Amino acid sequence: MYKRSTWHSPERWRRSWWPARFADWLTTSKSMTRRMKRRCKKVNIEVLFSAWGRALPDECEKLQLLAREQVFIREIMMICDNEPWLYARTIIPQKALIGKFQRIKNLNNVPLGKVLYKDTSIKRTPFEVALIQPENPFCKKLEIKQAVWARRSMFIWRQKEILLSEIFLPKMQERLEQI
Repeated sequence: MYKRSTWHSPERWRRSWWPARFADWLTTSKSMTRRMKRRCKKVNIEVLFSAWGRALPDECEKLQLLAREQVFIREIMMICDNEPWLYARTIIPQKALIGKFQRIKNLNNVPLGKVLYKDTSIKRTPFEVALIQPENPFCKKLEIKQAVWARRSMFIWRQKEILLSEIFLPKMQERLEQI
């Protein structure tokens, strides 16, 4: 059975619940790739999946999609100094796969920010934050046995929306706590 996560605005979470050195990473609107490059000697992007598929129930709800609608899904792992730090999943509804968003389909291992942050006509919605439990499909897929923090937001261009969810992996949190 699908384990739905509870997403809230960061203001609804007590910051005391977040790992101290981690809170800013959850709420920054800046490029995650650029930020990681300041912390890591080497940052790689590994494409895990890039094809048509179906969105998860909470993604359908957020994007107001029918469960049977096909979407383009891009899943990547951001690797910092040979350690997986961030899993990102982008959901692009078929109706949004035009113009600027169409380029995402062929990014391969190029950061999503190369398309989204350079264009001021693309707007980002406020973040939602969740503590993803091990029973969640993301954790199962990534073989994570502990709860992990995640955030998501939408990017909007000409009334077309895409959803970006980012899961902060245990290695990232461990390393940030050591700094």
